[in-house]
Amino acid sequence: MIRGFLAAHPLALDVFIAALYLVPSILGTFLVSWSGPPTAAEIVLLVLTVVTGAALLARRRQPAVLFAIATALLGASVFLGRDVDVVPTLFALYALAVYRSIRSAWVAFAITSAVTVAMLTAEVLLA
Repeated sequence: MIRGFLAAHPLALDVFIAALYLVPSILGTFLVSWSGPPTAAEIVLLVLTVVTGAALLARRRQPAVLFAIATALLGASVFLGRDVDVVPTLFALYALAVYRSIRSAWVAFAITSAVTVAMLTAEVLLA
């Protein structure tokens, strides 16, 4: 019954996935800055999070765009003082495999791996 509804209403599933990502991410950002005005890094992170949530809505039509935005968020999260936000990247890799090709998903996985190694290296060097 649920699977049939989601197959008939793919936009409903996309909205659910975007909301499932956005609501905790935005609340987490606001709860962190609750003690005072948000910093510039928190504002940039919030904007990137909202853009990524919007890109999740288009994951079926533009999985490569979602991957690019999610990878930018993944790379920026280290420099913005937040834990790595890997959820949109996982959705992007899945969308690339399903809506484009397995080859594009593997290439994106290699890029994600390189970004992750660069992030870990930068985190160690900045610490």
